[in-house]
Amino acid sequence: MKAEISQALQKIISDLRLGEAVLTDSERFRGALADVLHGSANEPTRNLMNIAISMDVYNRLKAATEGDMSTAIRSMASEMNRKHLIPVDVSLMAIESIAELLGYVPDAAITKSFITEKSASIIKTMTFGSRDWLVLDEREGKRLIISKIVLEDRAYHEPSGDITWESCTLRKYLNGEFLNTFSEAEKGKIVKSPIENKGNPWVDANGGDDTEDNVFLLSLEEIVQYFGDSEVLKEIARTNYYISDEFNNNRAVKNTEGVASSWWLRTPGSRAGETISVLGGGAIYEADASDNSKCSAGVRPAMWVNI
Repeated sequence: MKAEISQALQKIISDLRLGEAVLTDSERFRGALADVLHGSANEPTRNLMNIAISMDVYNRLKAATEGDMSTAIRSMASEMNRKHLIPVDVSLMAIESIAELLGYVPDAAITKSFITEKSASIIKTMTFGSRDWLVLDEREGKRLIISKIVLEDRAYHEPSGDITWESCTLRKYLNGEFLNTFSEAEKGKIVKSPIENKGNPWVDANGGDDTEDNVFLLSLEEIVQYFGDSEVLKEIARTNYYISDEFNNNRAVKNTEGVASSWWLRTPGSRAGETISVLGGGAIYEADASDNSKCSAGVRPAMWVNI
């Protein structure tokens, strides 16, 4: 892939004779790239370079001093991996290809060290029970997985009323009817796990008793841990009731029909009968939350499974 990216960039410079200026103008870059790659490069490469354009990679690299170039490359590769879920080795190849146009010579030892260092934080995917899952954590022979997409829409609890994760009907459904959609062999790999149910960190809302579940929803703390932490949870005095930050893209997800969808967490909202949810654009509605009986939001089950 790196050779393909490098060839495409060189064609933009030489074959089209557009010169360096095209790399400083995102609209010209996008148009030239489309002309060069049309019909000759695969879709992932086109998408990858469009992401590089959106991140303004060329201008940011050009602004870096010679001594800081490798640091800038690693930083942007991490950003591409974290925000756009591009594997870190592919991210690094794309950034280095653009840096080479500025005369940068990649250091193989630094490249290998960076990929090894970041490999533990790469968001992986796996198939389990005929569904696709994101791997959020891996330890002691187990993986924490969450559905890659919203699987369905459901109320958090019916009928309406003050409720916590321990007693909600969605928990009953996930650990009953949903769990039984797996084969006996698959259910044998699902680990019944202790679940800590904290309250809302900004208001006096009780999270209920801790539980043990085969299938569960992520908490507010867990989504910040695994999808990106802008340290908003540390800001106790707040006037807004949501988290909207640079990690919105990580949290944004589509449903089975390819439409952006909100999805439930298990942390309570600010008032009785409300539960925190992630909006379709990825912002977290964390205090003035969704009515958990009148509002059907998306369900992204999570579970620990033995490898």
